[in-house]
Amino acid sequence: MDAKRLAIGTVVGAIALYLTGYVIFDMLFGGFYEGNMVTDVSRESNIAWALGVGSVLYALLITLAVESRGEGNRIVNGAIAGAVVGFLLWGTVDFTLYAINNVTNLTIAIVDPFLEGVHAALAGAAIGAIPKR
Repeated sequence: MDAKRLAIGTVVGAIALYLTGYVIFDMLFGGFYEGNMVTDVSRESNIAWALGVGSVLYALLITLAVESRGEGNRIVNGAIAGAVVGFLLWGTVDFTLYAINNVTNLTIAIVDPFLEGVHAALAGAAIGAIPKR
């Protein structure tokens, strides 16, 4: 993997994460998350630059996972790598946060990793779709 491919994958992945995150977590499942918050600590509006930084870092992690996959259908491999990264990362975060604070309930800790798996799979597929040289 070269630096150019890593950079392109990160940018493509960050854009995919940002856009699909809005659709999945705000438009489609926003009510689900609001209904399962124990304590409402949400901001009135998101801080766009911080979401951007988070998307870039998450995309970099997914890009590294996609690039470590073997040959084969890159879009499918990208989706699989993204799904695994998303599920494991957010399963870790959600259950840890559930264990140490009182912001969300167990339902969120169970459901969110699956939604994040879909979210990251879409980004992984976009990253995988970038043609090799």
